[in-house]
Amino acid sequence: MQQCEDLLRGEFAHLKGLVKHTGGATLEGKGKEHLKEEYYKDPKAPDDNKTRGSAYADVSYDHQPINSVNVKKTDGLPVARERRGLEKLGRLVGEEAIPWVKKLLAGYGADDKEEVQKQAREACRETFRKIENKLGKTAEDEPADQETAQ
Repeated sequence: MQQCEDLLRGEFAHLKGLVKHTGGATLEGKGKEHLKEEYYKDPKAPDDNKTRGSAYADVSYDHQPINSVNVKKTDGLPVARERRGLEKLGRLVGEEAIPWVKKLLAGYGADDKEEVQKQAREACRETFRKIENKLGKTAEDEPADQETAQ
């Protein structure tokens, strides 16, 4: 996702080199090298059906998933099937909520594209903040740039 990569070059530059794009979309959001979606296995799945209760994430950074979902026209929230998928993925990774982005479908206009890009930036920002917390590293921990310090 290009929005995530842009944030890693800017607001979250202190994580560059520490954060890895672990699945889904294309490498560095460049549209060339596709990465396989990350698979999250349900540890409680029975031996005769090992895929039961498992899920895939559309995009993952350091195994923190972000999903794109179909939304209702009435309120812009995920449809029931997508909501259940987000809840299941959350259980599998131990998170209450999984960041999500509205799927950009054929027939959507420029306003929709702009909205989805904004949602993607927020989903990536939320994901990178979770990673910061796990690493115990924030932008404030970085030494000041020599030019700005003078």
